Amino acid sequence: MLHQLQESVEKEVDLVSSKSLKNPVLREEINRTKIDLYRA
Repeated sequence: MLHQLQESVEKEVDLVSSKSLKNPVLREEINRTKIDLYRA
């Protein structure tokens, strides 16, 4: 799935759970730059 997603958007992709983000500075940066994707 990750490989297909990277091919679709033609970019490197990191899949991250919001619950796993403990560092507040990193969390804020990710929230600022993230792109939400939904699979139907």
